[in-house]
Amino acid sequence: MMYMYSKTLWDSNFILEDVRLDVKLNKFIWSKGVRNPPKRVRVKLERKRNEDEDSKEKMYTIVEHVMVDSYKGLVNECEANE
Repeated sequence: MMYMYSKTLWDSNFILEDVRLDVKLNKFIWSKGVRNPPKRVRVKLERKRNEDEDSKEKMYTIVEHVMVDSYKGLVNECEANE
């Protein structure tokens, strides 16, 4: 249920079709069970080119978990492509 909610959250807010959650993020979301999911999660979205020629989308998005000690004072960061 939480997995489906987070996928629909990324789809609706960022207009992304192909969203893939990282295994570490999935484990963090489910770490406290179904009834007590974490209140805050720091994530990193990364767009990658789809290597599969049969796919209808050219790009896909990987959502990764970022470990932080404290959520206090965090701001959004945008990394430049290299």
